[in-house]
Amino acid sequence: MKHLAVLMIGFSILSLCAAERLRLTLPEKIYAMPGVECNIYFASLADVVNPANYFFEVRAPKGRNDTGRWRFTPTEKDCGEFELRLNVYDDTGLAGTGKTRIVVLPKAGKNEKTLLLIGSSETAAGIYPARILELMKDAGITLTGTVRRADYAPGVVTEGYGGWSYAMFTRNAGSPFVREGKLDFKQYIDRKCNGKAPDIITITLGGNDAFGMGYNASEEKLAAILGNAEKLISDLRRSAPEAIIGVGLTYQGAGQDAFGANYGCLLSARQFRINHRMLIESLMKKFENTGDNRLSVIPIYLNIDGEHNFPTVSEPASQGNSLRVVRQSNARHPTPAGYRQIGDAMSAWINAKIIETK
Repeated sequence: MKHLAVLMIGFSILSLCAAERLRLTLPEKIYAMPGVECNIYFASLADVVNPANYFFEVRAPKGRNDTGRWRFTPTEKDCGEFELRLNVYDDTGLAGTGKTRIVVLPKAGKNEKTLLLIGSSETAAGIYPARILELMKDAGITLTGTVRRADYAPGVVTEGYGGWSYAMFTRNAGSPFVREGKLDFKQYIDRKCNGKAPDIITITLGGNDAFGMGYNASEEKLAAILGNAEKLISDLRRSAPEAIIGVGLTYQGAGQDAFGANYGCLLSARQFRINHRMLIESLMKKFENTGDNRLSVIPIYLNIDGEHNFPTVSEPASQGNSLRVVRQSNARHPTPAGYRQIGDAMSAWINAKIIETK
């Protein structure tokens, strides 16, 4: 019995150490809306190199627990909220736990809200903005902005610029929000919005910021990014005091094949995910509970399938080998299905905020 007690104590200590090693990044709540699939992709929330080495067990009254994700497509009857708990196991037992609340709200009625989408290449692609218009058409959402492209769907207009970061929007002379060398969103409202501030503003930035930290990510680099984010959001709030503002927590991207294809050895998928996690956790800490009920985060990163919704190519396994293999080919830009998943997460948030701030 003495040996058994020692064995059990040893096992408990091992399990505790494992739990301390594994950190899960979950927001306090995730919004969902009827008819739109809501996902939690486990690879996006676990601080591990290889999620396949772990078993993810979801405890929730609704939805489905797959190997790589939890998924839930609510109906109107599901409106309400419930707790979702996540237990993660490795070969030694429980390795980590986390929880969030799933909040399902009915589709908002006609509201005639204007929406400004600020972002980088994800926004500039125009696909997720079009998805928002599709899902929110009965709510009367219209987009505002100055960027229009011939291949945009009807009604799509944004402030999306490929390669841009928080710093570009706050300091760059080409920023639509900078006037005479100073960040001034009020002048943008006066010149580009006929003096009427947008009702809803979302900021989908962070991917280029995380990439820019490179292999030498540091607290100093992170602090500079957060400083620019805070500067931008403070100016938005000062210039548009009644606007609903959403801080998008962007996704971690594809796997190493895609990073190798795009960047060679300049940055690995592992390092990008380290940088990405540092950033979204810091943004969540700063903007999730500010006391401003019109400012919150949008956990986009949980709703994107990093395995199946990024572009691929078929290529020889090696030079001179006739066997062809399929590899991911774009590290940061998803397929249309992936972009639509961004739109799904953002639409659920927009729908909820329209209802909650009435």
